[in-house]
Amino acid sequence: MIAPPPGFTGTITILDLAPDEAIAALAEWVQAQGLPAYRAAQIHRRLWVAPIAAWDAATDLPLALRSALADAFALPRLAADTVQQSSDGTRKYL
Repeated sequence: MIAPPPGFTGTITILDLAPDEAIAALAEWVQAQGLPAYRAAQIHRRLWVAPIAAWDAATDLPLALRSALADAFALPRLAADTVQQSSDGTRKYL
């Protein structure tokens, strides 16, 4: 469903899309699942208005929908590879 641009060799997630592109992709997915159209807006809200770290946290969505979303759309998060600390205690996360 989320097609990478020509020549792109990585993986694209729903969070890589601009919000308007994501709502279009979600609307397409919701329709393909046979769900009511308003679900796309509910899902979109949980990504950009009241963000969640995992689909399980979207308790305003039905459990079956959260499970289907977890299977269809990964929610990757940033992780620090290195933490540097200066002499004054300031930390830099890389």
